[in-house]
Amino acid sequence: MEKNTKAYYIITAKVHDFEKLKLYGEKAAPLTKKYGGKAIISDKNPENFEGEIQGNLHVVIEFPSKEKALGWYNDNEYAEAKKIRLEASDTISFVLVAGKK
Repeated sequence: MEKNTKAYYIITAKVHDFEKLKLYGEKAAPLTKKYGGKAIISDKNPENFEGEIQGNLHVVIEFPSKEKALGWYNDNEYAEAKKIRLEASDTISFVLVAGKK
């Protein structure tokens, strides 16, 4: 990933407690903003064209750079929010990819 390239977390999860996941969102949202990030996609019912849909929640979070994205994920405040997310859901994938400048 180039230094100034936008970065995106693409997350697929099997949520079993959407009410608890709201708490995660309340804790993670201010921190996401602090790192310049924003959730650009959150979909419980995607349309499938190939393969098999896994999970019941698909999210994409955009950050201005890989460094900012990693800073967010490795922040101690996020570790607290992550505990809630892991209690409310099972992670299928949580990947970081590069976008275009």
